[in-house]
This record gives sequence, C-alpha cells and structure tokens, in this order.
Amino acid sequence: MSYETTKDYKVTIRIQNNWMLKAMSGAGFETGVSLSRASGVSLQSIYLFLGLKAPFMNDDGTWKANIITIADTLGCAPDDLVPPQHLREVLKKNKGTFEADFDEVAALVDHRDQVNPLLLIEQKETSHALSEAMRLRLAPHEQRMLLMTYGLGGEPPHTLEKAAKRLKISTERARQIQLNAIRKMAVGGRPHGIGLKELVVSVEDNKRRRKAAEVLREAAGI
Repeated sequence: MSYETTKDYKVTIRIQNNWMLKAMSGAGFETGVSLSRASGVSLQSIYLFLGLKAPFMNDDGTWKANIITIADTLGCAPDDLVPPQHLREVLKKNKGTFEADFDEVAALVDHRDQVNPLLLIEQKETSHALSEAMRLRLAPHEQRMLLMTYGLGGEPPHTLEKAAKRLKISTERARQIQLNAIRKMAVGGRPHGIGLKELVVSVEDNKRRRKAAEVLREAAGI
C-alpha cells in the first residue's frame, strides 16, 4: 500500500426520499418505526419508499395502497411524498462509497445542507483539478496571486490593490503577475479571463478526479 496515494477516509453516500422525510417531520414522525406503528404499514415498505426502491404508483396510474395509507396518516396528498421522476421509476442503487481526503470530507460536512450532493462533489473535483493544474504550471507566487484575486482559496476574492498590499508589492507588479499566471493557465491560448471549467480541461488526470461523482450517479441510477 502506498501511503502517499491512499486517501484518509472511506465515505458512504446514501440517497433518501427527502419529500417523504419532510412530510414525516412536519407531521411529527422522526423515524420510520413511529410511522409504521401509526399507519399500520410495514416498516420494510416504509424504508423501501424512503430509499426510493419501490414504485409509488401502479402500472395503471393509481397510487399504491400503502402510499395512500401513509399520506392519510401524515395528513397530506400522496404526490407530496415523492419526487415526480420517481412515481414509477425506482433507484437501482441508493448508496455509493468512495475514498476522500480531509478537505473533501470537510467540504461535505460544511455544505451538508446543499440541495444537490452531485453538484457539490463536482465542485470539489473541479477545485482539486484546478489546484493540481496550478501546481504543475505556476510558480508559487503566481499560484498565490490567483488564489487571492479570484477567491480560489476558500475566501472572498481580493482586489489587485489589496493583494498587492498583502504581498508588499506595487499594484502594477501584482497585475503583471496575475496576467502572466492567466496566460500560463489559459486553455486554447486565450489569455483573457479565467474559468474553472476551462482550466480543468487542461488537467490530464481529470478522469481520476471524477470518481466520486460517478459513484453517486451509479448509486442514483442515473
């Protein structure tokens, strides 16, 4: 085993039916067990609905009897319990596992209320790919300049004047460093502007960095 390439954590992502969870919480049911007791629907059926592993509708377009019972217990309509795309379609898998380092796990925890976890993983991959590209192409002072002026280091972007003051150089010198760094990082020889999506294209090992998103897509069956 190579300790240089082994990541610190193994992370498991589980996808749940947030529509049903919110309806349960609003009606005072915090667990599937309590809902099962109140509704008379088996705990196994409730967990299948929560995990989007069972269809909510019959082939003829009518609601499953258990969903009607659950909706009555929660005081809502059946279509309040399921995302529209899952009325009949179920997830092939609703759980996925991938390896992550400290920064990736910290970002997942810090942004656990994000609506779209797939987007979050993509953003983290993009950030790491960009960091790798900058490390390969730029001198340390050029990396620092882009991190500061574009807010790539997890803090708000600095103006050139503020960056120059922090680095104890002139504003013109800061501008020269910034432009030189952008030219080195530009995709297709374009010297103006900087975008994460464009810069990631230049990273040869970007496929490796998409592993987390692939796991999530597989888990979601998409």
